[in-house]
Amino acid sequence: MKLKNKKITEATMKKNEIREKLVILDELRDEISEKLDEVEGILSEVVREINPMILDRAEAYWLGHIRSSLFKDRGNPYDVSMGDSLNELREEIGEAPSES
Repeated sequence: MKLKNKKITEATMKKNEIREKLVILDELRDEISEKLDEVEGILSEVVREINPMILDRAEAYWLGHIRSSLFKDRGNPYDVSMGDSLNELREEIGEAPSES
């Protein structure tokens, strides 16, 4: 009986560790998104005056790819975002997926 209780306790501890790491990953994703907002703001200020096509291409390609990699976007439904991966991890430990 003690062995069974020990395994249950270890499994619970492992789930708690995973939950804590998921919180950290969510926070990091939000920080990356905030930094990306800063990048977009700087580009908008500087590049628009020089050549608006540079900003348009950046928004259409690399900025858009980074943003859609962090959060599910209206783009390709087959793409997997960081949020999708975090939700898969949540489901694996019996947690409800996040809406973000």
